[in-house]
Amino acid sequence: MKRLEVKRLHLPAIAIIVSTLILMAILGVFSYQSYHREQATMKKHLLEEGTALIRAFEAGARTGMMEMMRMMGMAGQDDRIQTLVEETAKQPEVAYILIADEGGRITAHSQPDLIGKRLEDVERMPANAEVVSQIKELYSGERVFEVRKGFNPLKSPMEAMMRGLMGRRWRDGGHRMSGSSEAEGEIILLGLRMEGYEQARSRDLRRAAITALILVVLGSAAFYFLFVVQNYYLVGRTLRDMESYTRNVVESMPNGLISLDRAGQIVTINRNAAELLKLNEEDVKGTPLTEVMAKCDLDKTFLPNKDVFEKRVDCHLNDGSIVPISTTSSRLKNESGEVIGTVIILRDLREIRDLEEKVKRSERLASLGRMAAGIAHEIRNPLSSIKGFAQYFQRKFEGNAEDQKYAAVMVGEIDRLNRVIRNLLSFARPQEPHFESVDLHRVVEHALSLIASDAERQGIVLIKEYDAEVPALQADADLMTQVFLNLFLNAIEAMEDGGTLSVSTRRSSAGDLLNVVVADTGCGF
Repeated sequence: MKRLEVKRLHLPAIAIIVSTLILMAILGVFSYQSYHREQATMKKHLLEEGTALIRAFEAGARTGMMEMMRMMGMAGQDDRIQTLVEETAKQPEVAYILIADEGGRITAHSQPDLIGKRLEDVERMPANAEVVSQIKELYSGERVFEVRKGFNPLKSPMEAMMRGLMGRRWRDGGHRMSGSSEAEGEIILLGLRMEGYEQARSRDLRRAAITALILVVLGSAAFYFLFVVQNYYLVGRTLRDMESYTRNVVESMPNGLISLDRAGQIVTINRNAAELLKLNEEDVKGTPLTEVMAKCDLDKTFLPNKDVFEKRVDCHLNDGSIVPISTTSSRLKNESGEVIGTVIILRDLREIRDLEEKVKRSERLASLGRMAAGIAHEIRNPLSSIKGFAQYFQRKFEGNAEDQKYAAVMVGEIDRLNRVIRNLLSFARPQEPHFESVDLHRVVEHALSLIASDAERQGIVLIKEYDAEVPALQADADLMTQVFLNLFLNAIEAMEDGGTLSVSTRRSSAGDLLNVVVADTGCGF
């Protein structure tokens, strides 16, 4: 009934699944691209900011050198660079700033106590690389965006000439000027704090997580809705299949069925019940059973205190006919045991009643047969004695033709009476057939030989047409002989003034039947 075959999803359900998956894929790709785009924008912004600060630092260093040329007695260049480094580091976004030579020795640092120390992780600037950046994590755990650039504040020809003139003087005084030949290869490292960007990235990640959570919730809700809708369709289809199955079962029942509600009104009636009671199915639905079948007393076929009740009634139909019906009524109850209706099964008893009449008639015939058998036995005993005396007189009157004729007639009549009694006994006690392989033509010839003298006496011509392809068959030879003999005797009785009796055998065209045709030219009945 229920297709435990593969359950196919309905088109709306498939559309929901596809739409949800596409939406999740689009939003996932969009979130991924947005995150990486913001990361790239952040790095670009920090790089630009760091480069700008470094260039501003270099500009400040150049300005300090020009002022130093006018004021030769003031502090050295290294002190000015260190002061500029410390002032630059006071900006909130700057984590540190330092200048190191090509060997990694720190010549200026935002933390003065680190001057002179060596940075092992500082590499030489790659060739043709103006600015290099990276994200690194400090020992304190803080993440910074480090911008590294070659440090050379003297770039113009005038600055180069000043570097040549002043270089010897500063060297003679024991000082080294940044931008001198010894200062070639110096680099400046600027570390920018990423706290604001980290917070923004955390907000982006939270926003992405919330979006993903919303997508998961929406997807789960969509799948739950899909599950509910699919179950709804499956339940509806199952109910429709069950309804169709139940309707087919009810309509295919060999008996009639009527279901009633609590008020006794007809809810359903199948085709057999409608035909049996000669009603129209659609016209009687919703009508009380007592009104539809007022003369049938179907309402009395169930009792309030019995769940199942059987009874036979003679149903008086509206057309005046009477139909014997066997009814079985059963109460319908809900889960709480409350009666919600009644089901009545109707069985037509007309055939059963006819069979009962035939059985009664057969019993009477059987009694009559037993009585006939007793009478036949009582008659055969004196007949045997009479036949013996008749044969005695037949032998005794051999010289007297007329008396011998009378004795012969008496013997013949006694034999005929014995045959009648034998047939009567066969009717009273029918024997079981004994099947064996029988030649049909031989049985027919034997039956014809029994009536040959009678046929010759009445001037009846026998015509025989036998099919040579007729095979042997399984039958009782004696019973078949009796059948053919009865047919031939009936034909002879119908032709008192002579005629033709023809017997033919042939095999049917299908090959599974044997036909024996007996025809005569008598007057018939």
